[in-house]
Amino acid sequence: NFTTSYKDGNYLLLSSDRRVDGVMLESLIEEQPTLDLIPKIVTGLLAHRKAGRWLNTQENGFILLALDLYFQTYEKVTPDFVARAWLGNDYAGDHAFKGRTTDYFQIDIPMKDVATHDKQDLTIEKDGKGRLYYRVGMTYAPASLKLEPADYGFTVERRYEAVDDPK
Repeated sequence: NFTTSYKDGNYLLLSSDRRVDGVMLESLIEEQPTLDLIPKIVTGLLAHRKAGRWLNTQENGFILLALDLYFQTYEKVTPDFVARAWLGNDYAGDHAFKGRTTDYFQIDIPMKDVATHDKQDLTIEKDGKGRLYYRVGMTYAPASLKLEPADYGFTVERRYEAVDDPK
């Protein structure tokens, strides 16, 4: 998220990029609570956890304080809603969310159905109280796996050398 330095010695000064992320998150929630960047910072912070925690106790403290403020600010209302999705005019599915949980729900739309709805909108609707978090993604494979090479102006080279005897 926010990078303050690319040097290795920051931990000696009790400094880290994650700590800065926590401080920035708190500041943005206080000063610009409608900013679209805020949930993205939260997602980034949660993605940087390893084994359920961050690098050290200090990072944990700063980040948990920021996440608590986020929760108190944006998650006041307990979820009680139904989310629905349409592709064009065709109904894709729905799911009812009641209470707090880490479970997620997924709607899969086959690629053949996506192809028949060329350039039509995917509409997501929430009916009820609470916050809806969603991700729209696509997984596909080309019809032919024999793809033509592409040249976009850069080259990747690989070289192997012996570690013990480079001759």
